[in-house]
Amino acid sequence: MNGRRRLMIAGAGLLALHPVFAQQAGRIYRVGILSIGTDPKSPGRWPPFFQAMAGFNYVEDRNVVFTRAYGDGKFENLPGLIDQLVAAKVDIIVATGNREIIGLKKAGVSIPTVMTFVDDPVAAGFVESLARPGGNLTGLTNLIPGLGKKYVELLRECVPSAKHFAVVASPPAPTPHMRREFEAAAKAFGMRQSIAHVRSPDEYDSVLAGAKKSGAGGLIATMDGETFRHRHQLVGLALKHRLPGVYGDVGYVEEGGLMNYSASFADRLRQAATYVDKILRGAKPAELPIEQPKRIELVINMKTARALSVTVPQSLLLRADRTIQ
Repeated sequence: MNGRRRLMIAGAGLLALHPVFAQQAGRIYRVGILSIGTDPKSPGRWPPFFQAMAGFNYVEDRNVVFTRAYGDGKFENLPGLIDQLVAAKVDIIVATGNREIIGLKKAGVSIPTVMTFVDDPVAAGFVESLARPGGNLTGLTNLIPGLGKKYVELLRECVPSAKHFAVVASPPAPTPHMRREFEAAAKAFGMRQSIAHVRSPDEYDSVLAGAKKSGAGGLIATMDGETFRHRHQLVGLALKHRLPGVYGDVGYVEEGGLMNYSASFADRLRQAATYVDKILRGAKPAELPIEQPKRIELVINMKTARALSVTVPQSLLLRADRTIQ
């Protein structure tokens, strides 16, 4: 065997071992995306996922087809969206929140599924454990021990006069573990806390007005699909009722909320792409540990702070990953 031929064979072997070249030659992979809250008329915030997939050499319309099942915030569309993915015979599903996973479970779908923004998959009964999920689900969880306490600490630091905070959420949010953390933090800091449930956008104004009337000096809004979809209205009414807020996603703050402390959305989607790649290359979801957020971002909207006459401490500004002027 001549030297050139040996080099060619060795090079081919190295390419076969590299993850980018481990895909089956000529195969078209089918990836479904299931999200109730994504607006089908806009690209949303999914580009980091598609960019990461391209980094793994999955090129749309060449070796991968993405079936986007977006619900535009309408939960009644979920069964039809799931039927759409099943009919498309997708190899894997990337699903956003708890409600999407519940819908897949109810429909008896056994297709490998990567979760992206599920609160507590063990407590919800989706998986056996974070380390060994079992079944067809794996991915990412929003579960960050101590996050509820951190929200309260940030609110106190910005609004030291606040002795009562309202947790604004669409039921069933906030999750049981988050409720316990809010209760413990309120007790530790000598504050009162209340849950202000909003079931439709029509209730936002009256619910926030009621929270203000009951003495709330600020609000906390954990990430949930319904309030996120109507975040512009929520943060606008928070400003109207002079309620400084800590929010569970940067999207609220970009619309005018005071500040957020949450995992990077883009990072989560890039992480989700790594799971998809592993599973398409043969890994079993049951054996892939579920990951918690690796990086938490603090973003402060200084324009909103000025509108609310809130003086953001310098110590907080120094810790911020980004400020919106």
